[in-house]
Amino acid sequence: MKNAKGYIIVGLICLIVGFLVGYIPLSMKRAELRNELQESGKQLKSVYDRLDVSEPYRIALNEVIGAYEAATNNNFGIAHDRVVSALDRTKPLAEKGISPWAEAAGKRDQLVSALAQGGTKGQTAMREFMLSLFKGE
Repeated sequence: MKNAKGYIIVGLICLIVGFLVGYIPLSMKRAELRNELQESGKQLKSVYDRLDVSEPYRIALNEVIGAYEAATNNNFGIAHDRVVSALDRTKPLAEKGISPWAEAAGKRDQLVSALAQGGTKGQTAMREFMLSLFKGE
């Protein structure tokens, strides 16, 4: 009887040790994978944040280039519309302080009035505006 009780206790101890030997490495691996998943999530969020910035930036640059081309061809109405469209698209960038759009937002009224006057004043204002964007001034 004592012998059977000893075997049962040894068997239970072996089961517990076997369980722990299998469980501890798996729980450590799970914690490691959870950390990797959290890190990947942070990196993905960073990529999405950059995409939120890059798409309006690209579209606005295309609009400004089109406005410059229109101004050089004396199509000041089209240039006006494209500049306004570009600056409207970049309001979120200007609010975030992303250069050069933060400075460009302050020049909006001045540029729009120069384009409304047309002629060399409109062309000069458009050229200076575009150069300020590409120089980051």
